[in-house]
Amino acid sequence: MKPGPALLASVVLMVGYAPRLPAQAPGKDEAWKYHEPFQGTPRQGKDFALLGADAGQCVKYEEDGLRVVLPAGKYRQPTGVVTTFGVKGDFDVSVRYEVFQEPEQADAGTPNTGTRVSLTLKLDAGFEASMRRKITPDQPVHILAWQLFLPDGAVKPKNRGANFPVKQKSGRLRMERKGTALSYYQSEGDEMDFKLLTTVPFVADDIKAIQIFGHTSSPKAALDVRFTDLHIEAKAAAPKAAATIVRTFGPTKATAPIEPAPKVEPPPVPAPANPPIAAPMAKTSNVVPMSLLVVLGGVLAILTAIVVGLLIVLMTRSRKDAGG
Repeated sequence: MKPGPALLASVVLMVGYAPRLPAQAPGKDEAWKYHEPFQGTPRQGKDFALLGADAGQCVKYEEDGLRVVLPAGKYRQPTGVVTTFGVKGDFDVSVRYEVFQEPEQADAGTPNTGTRVSLTLKLDAGFEASMRRKITPDQPVHILAWQLFLPDGAVKPKNRGANFPVKQKSGRLRMERKGTALSYYQSEGDEMDFKLLTTVPFVADDIKAIQIFGHTSSPKAALDVRFTDLHIEAKAAAPKAAATIVRTFGPTKATAPIEPAPKVEPPPVPAPANPPIAAPMAKTSNVVPMSLLVVLGGVLAILTAIVVGLLIVLMTRSRKDAGG
């Protein structure tokens, strides 16, 4: 018997509401999809490593999201999390943020860096793409669509970027690559739709890691931000990223347990080629010790007494024999 329209509709409805796993292996023509809501500890803890020297104190997995709190008092390098995997082919990456505290413009830090919240895609030392919400002493809060690239034949990387206005302290940052074109999008507040900001040329190489972080460049600047809903869609996941994540201002390592160095026994000290000559023995003194003289004197006295005694006995016997 053929199924009726009602039964077919029920099957379609059930398939449409089938639960989606946070990360799924793609079929032949399907994209690889990944979602981490950051509601408490990540679903796959091995997928993330802490980023930054103070990450252990400044980064917390809370029930409402990934919290990055950078107190004032010192310069803070990029601090947050980094994926331990990358992506291949065309991709679409987005994350939601909410800023609770940021500095006044005068205290934002250096003109180029300022204080910023960033979604960064790392390739290698020569290529990087970032989307940042930042404030600097020269510019009020804005969205920066930024890129680091290494032109053919060049020795040093170059960078290019474009600024776009932003009004609200929450929203979503999104980057999408199709072929060798990279598009930057943003949405503010609770807006559901993204707004295209710009599209620029980019490379088609694998993305080695994805960073989400906060960054301050002044001891007067403080930053408090929460990240949620990291969405990734790509052709496929790339192998685990290297532990060292290279940035434009120098290498930094994601926080990870450090194995103690193996104990190395010190090498034996080799004998000198020309051993030192032994010191000459001290000369023996010719002076007879006093204790030895006392002993010799005692022995001599005893011998003298014995001789005298024998002489007396002999003389007594001689007299008796004579008077006989």
